[in-house]
Amino acid sequence: HSEHPMRNLPARAAALFAALALMLVSAGSSRAAGFEEALPRFSADSYAETEAAIAEVAQSGDPRAAEVVQALADGRLLYSSERKLFIKEKSEALREVATGQAVSGPPAGLKPVRVNNKIRRAIEGAMGGLTLLAPDPGKRLEAAQSVFKARNAALLPTVRTALERETEPRIRRALMEANAALVFVSTDQPELDRLTAAGVIADR
Repeated sequence: HSEHPMRNLPARAAALFAALALMLVSAGSSRAAGFEEALPRFSADSYAETEAAIAEVAQSGDPRAAEVVQALADGRLLYSSERKLFIKEKSEALREVATGQAVSGPPAGLKPVRVNNKIRRAIEGAMGGLTLLAPDPGKRLEAAQSVFKARNAALLPTVRTALERETEPRIRRALMEANAALVFVSTDQPELDRLTAAGVIADR
């Protein structure tokens, strides 16, 4: 004689909750790993590696991303001979990016991450995308509208991360339009997706 299906509901609900919790933990770990794996690229003393690192930290969804990119823009992002990354505070104190721990003395071979005009443009683009994740709803809406106008396809992953998190209907609509604009200008997106995006843009 089998048990009544209704009696199994609490156990099934508990199992489903556990599975969802595991999925969320795994997703969080993936984001953190993506951010932390990008950090050594800043210390490669290569403009190409720095540009790639900017894109990776910006797309990671990690809350530390904006601080790292801003420190780079300000000339406060430093790396040691061991390829560890540090941020110099306005008080001149040093903090290791990966651990968040303050450093009592300057590490060996400390150097600033170099910046040129191309890197500055990458910084501007990344900061624009990171504003999509800002706590202030007004800034998020303004950023989504700016992304729609700028049509920078490199921001597509950040727009999609923002869309997953957004709960405000007006901002979600702006993000959907920004997503459509970026899909439309991305030649590597499926043709059907680009046609759908064209419809969203036309509706706007």
